[in-house]
Amino acid sequence: MRAVKQETFDDFQIKNTQPCPLADFFDLDVTVVFMNEKEVREHFQNDAWFELYAKYPFSQGIMTLSRVGFNSEMNQALVYVGNQKEILSGAGYYVLLTKMNGVWIIQDKVMIWIS
Repeated sequence: MRAVKQETFDDFQIKNTQPCPLADFFDLDVTVVFMNEKEVREHFQNDAWFELYAKYPFSQGIMTLSRVGFNSEMNQALVYVGNQKEILSGAGYYVLLTKMNGVWIIQDKVMIWIS
């Protein structure tokens, strides 16, 4: 990801040294259930995927989001997005966004893991 500015990457690194709870401010047409890392670990000690889909039959899996790193001009952003649907069905990406004319667009996306 050559286009990421050093200050954007540094801000991303600093912001993601500590977990940050994500509040439910989303206005979505689907149900969203928030779990912290501890809850995910506890939930996935046994037959996790069976339990997850038994409890949430229409779930798309588990999505993981990082905090967003910005440059000082606030026109470049770096975020991590991961999604796991089964033990061997998931992927994680670093996504680089650029703000153009007041709109955030994806400039680059790099897969960093797949299962």
